Amino acid sequence: MRIVNGNLFNAAEPVIMHQVNCQGVMGSGVAKTVRELYPDCYSGYVQFIKDHGGDLGSLGQCYVYETKDKYILNVFGQLGFGAGLQTNYLALTYGILNGLIEIAPKVQTQYTKLHPLQVALPYRMSCDRGGGDWDLVVGILQMIEQIGNIKFTAYDISNSQQ
Repeated sequence: MRIVNGNLFNAAEPVIMHQVNCQGVMGSGVAKTVRELYPDCYSGYVQFIKDHGGDLGSLGQCYVYETKDKYILNVFGQLGFGAGLQTNYLALTYGILNGLIEIAPKVQTQYTKLHPLQVALPYRMSCDRGGGDWDLVVGILQMIEQIGNIKFTAYDISNSQQ
């Protein structure tokens, strides 16, 4: 996994991944930007929760939204939102794996069969808004990189001019 300075939404990677809650609220952080840039993604996210029996049925799942040139993985890694620890590490792991399994056949090319699938995510995903421990999240991401043909890049906008 590598960390770069830059805007996640200008990433060259074909996949953008971020954590969402199971309450149908994209009210802050990266989720809010996704809602603003891709209103259909937000309505699909809300419908996904309804289709999966509400909040508990969504935890550990992933709603995949396809734009004209990217896939957005909305990983249901936290049940609620607010202060304190919201991130559920097991749900985060399952959600990431579920999303990657769903998109793999869609983005698989001869190139990606030989090279890792490139996935962009926000630096400190699951931590700033979700209250998680970045070291634990990095461990999950590194484990997924090792068992799959995946390469994660975390975008840190705090030191970027973009």
